Amino acid sequence: MPEALHVKAAFVTELGAPSKIEIGDLTLPPPGATEAVVRVDAVCVNPVDTLVRSGRFATPVPMPLVLGRDLVGEVISAPQFSDFTPGDRGFHARLRRVAGEFRNRVGRAGGTALSNFGRRGSP
Repeated sequence: MPEALHVKAAFVTELGAPSKIEIGDLTLPPPGATEAVVRVDAVCVNPVDTLVRSGRFATPVPMPLVLGRDLVGEVISAPQFSDFTPGDRGFHARLRRVAGEFRNRVGRAGGTALSNFGRRGSP
């Protein structure tokens, strides 16, 4: 059985001003059977992140809410059926309502959410 993910993240425990953003350690549920685990190398702030964090974009969000929608990283582990293997590099642009990329590891759905742009050692 997979273990919980221990991550360093930017998150909020309530919606509001930028001063509500915390940086700290979180424990997240273990990745599901269809999820890859990605070591996050870089993230960006999407304008939607600001709207969701502030509460101006009314949508249900889990708390704590890990901020971020887009990432670049390296696959640490992946389901057997996926096209990804440890060491693959990829990017992910989140299209769902909830964010969550401002952390150092992230679980994502197998072959659909992480777009492969090169295997280790390839140009």
